[in-house]
Amino acid sequence: MISCLSEEIESSPNYFPILSRIERLSFEGGSLTERMIIKFNSNKPTFASFYDNYGQLKSIIKWSYFKNNYLSSIKAYLPDGTSTLETNIIYDSENRIVKTERKDKKGIYLSISNFKYNKDNTITCYTERGKKLSSKLFVVNNRGMIEKELVNGNVNVLVEYDNFSPVKLKTFSDTYTYKYMEKGYFPFSFDKILGSSKVNLILFNNSIENTLIQDLSVRLPIKILSKSETEDYVYILNQYNLPVTKKYYYNGNLHSEYYYSYK
Repeated sequence: MISCLSEEIESSPNYFPILSRIERLSFEGGSLTERMIIKFNSNKPTFASFYDNYGQLKSIIKWSYFKNNYLSSIKAYLPDGTSTLETNIIYDSENRIVKTERKDKKGIYLSISNFKYNKDNTITCYTERGKKLSSKLFVVNNRGMIEKELVNGNVNVLVEYDNFSPVKLKTFSDTYTYKYMEKGYFPFSFDKILGSSKVNLILFNNSIENTLIQDLSVRLPIKILSKSETEDYVYILNQYNLPVTKKYYYNGNLHSEYYYSYK
């Protein structure tokens, strides 16, 4: 639900809202399929719960942090407390991600990725999945943002930025363009919890394409357009230009609704 700020708080010149909760309702064919609630503490996600369309709890996610407030692990559980997935993150002295580990419910490693920072503004990723070893190369632009992903010397994905906001993403199969609202911004940024390096979000996902590109910017996207897909976002903002609601449409159909609460 949307939080209501009292007149006394709103009138305080020193007050600025801090995100406390996000609720997402997901739909398919006009029917509710899932309800998700994420709770925040000090503007960091700490706990998420997922419910089916009948209101039954399906799964839980917990975020843990180092003393410097950077994300250390994400753990997923069943309602009975059984662990299903665990991701651990290791940083270097410059707060850059140098290693990620993902384990299944038995503690068996699903993948281990190591990142090597090269002198030519590239980052090499070596990933182990079982007995298989693969590698890819990320190219960093002069503003510290990853702009290319190469596999076997071929460019798989290319991103173009306007300052720090993605405006175009090119893959083998399609090209996506991004348009943003002139005002308004998200109250939460992954830069705040994944270290100070701007490459960390993509390295955490080990993929440009698997990263929600709009998460690389706090600006509010209103349209993502490609040859085969159209994504539209409609917002209601509060007096601080922060979203209190968001509706997401995929190819003209309502996909999800978001409700943002502040304190």
